Amino acid sequence: MFSRNAQIYLRKDDTDSMQMVRPADAMCFRLTRGTTEILAFHPNQGSCSTFVCRGSDLLPLWTDLVGNRVHQFQPGSLGIATIAEERGWTVATAAMFPDPNPVRGDCLLLETPTTRDLWSRRDLEIFALRPAGRFLLQFRDRHAYVLTPRQGEYEAIRDAILDSNLDPGSTNAFTMHPQHRYPAGSLVKPYRFAAIEYKHRDVASEGGWDVVMDFRGQTIRPGMQMGI
Repeated sequence: MFSRNAQIYLRKDDTDSMQMVRPADAMCFRLTRGTTEILAFHPNQGSCSTFVCRGSDLLPLWTDLVGNRVHQFQPGSLGIATIAEERGWTVATAAMFPDPNPVRGDCLLLETPTTRDLWSRRDLEIFALRPAGRFLLQFRDRHAYVLTPRQGEYEAIRDAILDSNLDPGSTNAFTMHPQHRYPAGSLVKPYRFAAIEYKHRDVASEGGWDVVMDFRGQTIRPGMQMGI
C-alpha cells in the first residue's frame, strides 16, 4: 500500500505522538463521507488498529493516498482536522459515490453504499464460494466480506472470477453501486452485487463454504493457480 514507512501524527507537530506504519503492515484504506482511514497491523501486538483522519473534504487526501504520493499525516494538513487511533473502522452512514477510476493493480476494491475499502492483494487469505449462493473474500486478521450477487448472476460472476484466477490485471473491484452512478463514458467495470457485508470474524471456518483459495500460513499470494 505504501512504498515507504508512513508517519502518522496524532497531534500536530508533536513528534512524541507519531506512529510509524511499515509498508508491510498497511492493510487497507477506507474512504467515507467524513473520514479517510488506514487499517494497520501491529506485529508486536498481533492485532490491528485503525488510524482515522477526519475532515470536511478528504477526497484529495484519498487520491494522494491511493496514488502513493503521501506518507506523512498530521492534523492541520491535507484537509485533516483530527487523527485518532481506534480499535476498528468507524460506523459510516452517509451515502458514498463509487470510485470512477481504475483500481490499483496491487489492490482489491470493495464498495458498499457508505464505504470504499481498498485492500492490499497480499493480505487476501481466502476466496470461497457458497454454491448457488454467495462469495467470500477474507483478509488477514479475520477481515471478511460476504458478497451476494444479484438474482440470476451467481454463475456468471463465479465463472468470470475463476477464469481470471484473481491474477493481477484482472477485474479487481467489487461494488454495490449500479452502472448509472458512474460518470458517462466510465471505463470502470467492476463485479456488481446486491449486497456486500463486512464482518470481522473468521467467516470461512463457520461452515457451508467451498474454499477455492486458502493462503493462511503460506507465503503464496493471488496469481497462483486455483482449483475447486
